[in-house]
Amino acid sequence: MSDHSPESERSYTSEDVEISTSGSGSDFIIVTESLAFDNAHGSGKIELKLKLEKYAELLCVRRVTGTIYLHADERDDKLQIGNLIANIVDRTALNARGTPAYLDEMLRPGTRYDKDVFDCFAKMYDASGQTLPALAAQSEAVQADQVVFIEELELHRRFHSRGYGEIALRIFHHALMNLPDGYAFNGTVLLKPYSMNAGPVPNQDPYEVEGRLLRFYRKCGYEVWYEEEGREIGKRIMGRTLPPWL
Repeated sequence: MSDHSPESERSYTSEDVEISTSGSGSDFIIVTESLAFDNAHGSGKIELKLKLEKYAELLCVRRVTGTIYLHADERDDKLQIGNLIANIVDRTALNARGTPAYLDEMLRPGTRYDKDVFDCFAKMYDASGQTLPALAAQSEAVQADQVVFIEELELHRRFHSRGYGEIALRIFHHALMNLPDGYAFNGTVLLKPYSMNAGPVPNQDPYEVEGRLLRFYRKCGYEVWYEEEGREIGKRIMGRTLPPWL
């Protein structure tokens, strides 16, 4: 099956689901899902194992860590080829005062959960959670109840340019929308394309690298929603909504 086939023809396989809840308020779910491919680089399947974990000290955030594996048809083993890190922010979660918890946990300086997440949210929302003018055209998406920020999508360099990253991202989209009851995601997905690159690429112009990343994420349904004047690297925010997914 080609990795460029229409979505209706793709067959995602859920390998495993594990849910654990503790009395401390911290709980997690582990999901493994895969998608077969058959392209110019061979055939097999890409597997993504995701762990979604809620922290007791944060009301609005669920941390997502993922490992990407390649099962090539000509091999009996599977190779770990990359990683994914993301943050699911529930804008409807309320604190003890009855106000949205993300306003304190994501937007107030000094209570930052993660620098990239904070920077992204600070460009989208004012202190009361209203959409800032720079994102007015995407206000409906920005005001979604749930927002995912992809902090990292990394493939080991020898597996670049084979279509595996696009397949892994498709699996991630599909897995989010098909989690068990109480976990399933419908909302907005955001990323900063430069932060996707795990460190400088040797002997390559960083602007060319960012340009390739922009093209890659556009293929996966993302568009540039925010950019600053000038050519500073890492100042763009790309986004899309789920559903639909590509």
